[in-house]
Amino acid sequence: MAQSSASKTAAAPATTAMEFDGKGNHIDCGNGASLNLTQTLTIEAWLRCKPMEFGYIVAKDCQDDGAEISYALLLGNNAISWFYKDLEAGQGRGVVRWKSVSTHDNHWHHIALVVNQQEALLYVDGVAQANQTLTCGLIDNAEASLLIGKDFSNVRRTMFTGKLAEMRLWSTARTAEEIKAHMSQRLRGDEPGLVGYWPLDEGAGTTAKDKTKNDNHGTIHGATWLTADDLQLAPAPKPKKKTRKNSGKTAASDPTLHIPAAQPRTLHATGLEDYNYWWETLLKQQLAKQTKSEAKKPYRRGRIWV
Repeated sequence: MAQSSASKTAAAPATTAMEFDGKGNHIDCGNGASLNLTQTLTIEAWLRCKPMEFGYIVAKDCQDDGAEISYALLLGNNAISWFYKDLEAGQGRGVVRWKSVSTHDNHWHHIALVVNQQEALLYVDGVAQANQTLTCGLIDNAEASLLIGKDFSNVRRTMFTGKLAEMRLWSTARTAEEIKAHMSQRLRGDEPGLVGYWPLDEGAGTTAKDKTKNDNHGTIHGATWLTADDLQLAPAPKPKKKTRKNSGKTAASDPTLHIPAAQPRTLHATGLEDYNYWWETLLKQQLAKQTKSEAKKPYRRGRIWV
């Protein structure tokens, strides 16, 4: 039995997601420079499919005198496949498949695909599947748009049918521990290595916002919003408080670190404020403290002969 999604909690709000009908519904996230990954990547998403629902979850390819593919993640009826351009085969495609992966039970499942130059690793609900060796790593494809729900073609069998939520794209190879720790939690959008984050939580409109600073906002074509009551995600963690660095001085060791706010004297004749008066007063106070401190030191008599 496949693992279920995150357990419900009273504090967690219902999750908003998107539904694709397999007839051309998709999200075009453009071809921003941050999406052109050539070394490592991790793709994450929550999906819910019924039997016989399948199609491209995400693809980065374009048509230029033939099929020019960078990569594509395809959900089959009983398998998950990773397509990539195989440089050894010229214009050909390389493909690896994880067969007998059961995600078509009309329940939410989390998938994560980690790709580097040598292999592809798939996780389903945080559980690692068999590693797959690649004959070619990621390639440069800056011109291609990143599409969610289909590839560049309009072939019916490649269009995704089902529900998607929490689309994430990382430039790093996420570890199993990192995937498990954050798959059931929203992100802030500023996590290291996160280059595209589409939580699909707007609930209305034709824009899927990218919550990272890269602004790879997606244009929604036909896909519809829905409320997923059976998918509960914990809120994003609060930003860490920034700590101010100092030189190691403290109030006890350096009283000058605590200078009171300026209290200017108003010159009634001109209406101007005299800040010099305040600084003179502060200097007198500091000299008084030093004099008092010197007075506490033991006095020693002596004679100086010349």
